Amino acid sequence: MIKWGDYDFTVTSPFGSRRDPINGKTSEHTGIDLVKAHKAPIFAFMAGEVVHARMGQSGTGFGNFGNVVAVKDQRGALHCYAHLDSCSVSVGQRVKAGQEIGKQGNTGRTNGNGAANGKGSHLHYEVRLKAAPSYGFGSHTDPEMYLAKYLDQGKGTSKMKPTDFIAKIAPAAVEDMKKTGVPASLTIAQAAIESGWGGSGLTTQANNLFGVKGSGPAGSVKMPTTEYRPDGTSYQILANFRVYHNWAESIEDHSKLLVNGTTDDPKRYHKVLNADYKTACVEVWKAEYATEPDYPKLLIDIIEQHKLQKYDQMGRIEKATIELNGKKVCEGTFANGLVTAPVRVIAEALGAKVGYDGKKATVNGKTIVGSQTLGGTAYAPVREVVEAAGSRVTSWDGKERKVGITFN
Repeated sequence: MIKWGDYDFTVTSPFGSRRDPINGKTSEHTGIDLVKAHKAPIFAFMAGEVVHARMGQSGTGFGNFGNVVAVKDQRGALHCYAHLDSCSVSVGQRVKAGQEIGKQGNTGRTNGNGAANGKGSHLHYEVRLKAAPSYGFGSHTDPEMYLAKYLDQGKGTSKMKPTDFIAKIAPAAVEDMKKTGVPASLTIAQAAIESGWGGSGLTTQANNLFGVKGSGPAGSVKMPTTEYRPDGTSYQILANFRVYHNWAESIEDHSKLLVNGTTDDPKRYHKVLNADYKTACVEVWKAEYATEPDYPKLLIDIIEQHKLQKYDQMGRIEKATIELNGKKVCEGTFANGLVTAPVRVIAEALGAKVGYDGKKATVNGKTIVGSQTLGGTAYAPVREVVEAAGSRVTSWDGKERKVGITFN
């Protein structure tokens, strides 16, 4: 959310890597897209001199931008307000911060292409650190970070620095990896792309990092989204998106998809689980989580640039062997001092009756509190399952990672 006093916008598309709302491909976004209402007044975020106030033409640096107002601030940075329905200022005019400069619109390259009904209406806002004579082609910077730095409006902007975003999300991603095997580096990189480094309106308002639709643990929120027709053309609708209490819930929901797959293919994403980060990035793309050809490279670049692979080492789980009276029953996992294994395999080896309602497992009628479903299989701490079956754990070899169990 970007705020100007009581006037605020929803950020619908972040700065940097994003999915283009028109062609659906991943590309670099030179600014941010904001939405208030069609023909709503647009105010200057910073004071300066108007150097452009008309329809953008090819060669001016504003081609495809429709009606554009460009304001040069005292530091020489160029603030570009694009796709306006109309301009309210003229070249050479000095404007104050908060002064109206135009109306929100859909001119230029938008989903609406100037349609009278306001379809695709939004403000594309970007900050260029260099204002060349053609008004463009200078280096771009993150508009929200620029405003936060020079207007002391940090509390009014939602964009996080990548380092802050990683610091916030990494602990939850690591803990999730220990439970599910989804590489923490992949989780963080995908969340960075989907949420615009935590700055999307969906993330700030709903803790929804991955754009998951439907109703979540904390309800739902209506947000604009782009859909595609069979012929490839796009259109915008308001859709319900899941609301979570925190980021950890959003990560858990995302990992359930990768672990449990889809209705038609429960193992669709299984090659991602417990894989190294490069393999995971390629396999999640092959499984059609995203269809852009450069999606694996985009993920890998983010992981390597920010050294996210170190979090995979923190989340890596070790294998453990479960033996009954000296004979191997199955393999489980060891993490955080706890050995977990498939409930049914352990219980049936001990002659116990197993039940499962799709959420929790039972052994001899006792609910296994620590059970969780991964890939359609219920896992739980070995000791809890063994004791529910009326047996006991007799040994633990920490060096060899072996659990010994026996009948009572």
